[in-house]
Amino acid sequence: MSRLSGVYVKEFTGISRNRFVYPKMGRQFLFTRFIRYYRRKGIVNTICHAFQKIRELLFRKPDILFFVDLPRLKNEEYIISDNVGVECVRSEAEISKQDLNMLFEHISEKIFAYYMEERFSKGALLWLVKVDGMLAGYIWSIAQRTIKPYYFPMTEKDVHLFDNFIFEELRGRGINQALVNYVLAKLRKKGLARAFIETNVANTPEIRALAKTGFVKFGLGRKYHIHGYCVAIWSKVTYCIRPEEELCE
Repeated sequence: MSRLSGVYVKEFTGISRNRFVYPKMGRQFLFTRFIRYYRRKGIVNTICHAFQKIRELLFRKPDILFFVDLPRLKNEEYIISDNVGVECVRSEAEISKQDLNMLFEHISEKIFAYYMEERFSKGALLWLVKVDGMLAGYIWSIAQRTIKPYYFPMTEKDVHLFDNFIFEELRGRGINQALVNYVLAKLRKKGLARAFIETNVANTPEIRALAKTGFVKFGLGRKYHIHGYCVAIWSKVTYCIRPEEELCE
């Protein structure tokens, strides 16, 4: 990994532009997630889960940064099961009505509609993963740039994967890593050279899933939003998740 650790500052006018709209949608989204979790887990587990999320919000840990050199991917890393399929869409019009309804059922309709309008307009791709023909989750990717300020600028051969989500009732089946590996393989065929993704240190399931993909850990970072600017601070780590890999230096 040749990038240097350091500080990256970028103007981010989207903070002030959206501050009157997004918080309301965010509360609705959290309420929907709360009700769904309660129906699945019961009141005791729901309360414990809520306190855990509040603690993570108040004492947020750094993000783990991952990368992969796409030309070095091995073929066996992106083999998926016969009953798993992935579709790549470039606009809302390419998503079937059935899939849209499932997305709106799991993610607030207002929030996901907002995401689609913003992200598709900037050239992002939405990858839908299906199990036995039924939608199971998704992940976004965007080349040469990021939707929000990142820890460093992207180059013309870079691609960012972000906001991956597997429906709760289907988690624990290896769908997440299958989706990520498939997307990486397709991005390699597009001629892109390096992919990036990140997750919070506290997100243990996501870290375990990424350890089964082509991604390797290379840094830790935090972001701060100050008067319309995003200040990103990150540093390299001296080891990778997979022991067979070389040191990430």
